[in-house]
Amino acid sequence: MTQKSFKFLFLASFLVLTAMLAFPMGRQESVRIDYTGEYRPLLVDSKGMTLYFFKNDEPGLSKWMASGSVDNWPSFYIEDASMISGTLNAADFGTIQRADGSLQTTYKGYPLYYFRGDSRPGDINGHGRGEAWFVVNPFFFNPKAPYFEEDKSSSSE
Repeated sequence: MTQKSFKFLFLASFLVLTAMLAFPMGRQESVRIDYTGEYRPLLVDSKGMTLYFFKNDEPGLSKWMASGSVDNWPSFYIEDASMISGTLNAADFGTIQRADGSLQTTYKGYPLYYFRGDSRPGDINGHGRGEAWFVVNPFFFNPKAPYFEEDKSSSSE
C-alpha cells in the first residue's frame, strides 16, 4: 500500500467513525427550541416540526384521546430525555402511558402532539385551532392561559 493510499484510507476511516459517533444508528427524536418566525420561541422536534399542547389536557393525562379522533393530532414521543437539546431542562420532560398503551412525551406534565396539517418544518398551522391547541413556548408556558391571536377554525379537529 502506498503512503498516499494509506493517508486516504486513514482519512476516510476517521470521517466514517466521526459520523457514526455524531449520528448514532437508531437515533431517537429530540426536542429543541425554534427561535425563528411567528409565535417564537417554541418547541420543535429534531426535524423542526412544531410540537403542540391541548389546553383541556391535565398534567399527566391526555384528554384528547378520550374525546375522539386522534388522526389530526398524533402524539409525540421521545424515548430518551437526554436527547433534549439547548437550554431546555430534561427534568421538564416526562412520559405518560396513554389509554391505548402507547407512550407520549410531556412538557411540564402536559402531553405533546404534532398537527397533521403541518407539512414542513416551521409550520404552525395548528396554533389556536378550536381555541384549544397551542404551540409550546418554553419561556412562557401557562397551559390554562395560552397566547394566540386568532382561532384558525371552529373545531378542535
